[in-house]
Amino acid sequence: MILDGIFGNKTASRILLHLMHYNEIHTASIAKDYGVASTPIRMQLERFEY
Repeated sequence: MILDGIFGNKTASRILLHLMHYNEIHTASIAKDYGVASTPIRMQLERFEY
């Protein structure tokens, strides 16, 4: 996906797409929607905070 290259990784682009669509972020719901573990989602959210 093009966004992966822009934002650096697939997890970051998934989080931002989810945010644009739902206007909110919940680690568990993002993980469930994409069928991935919640740990990488949580770690990327922590990186966004810095």
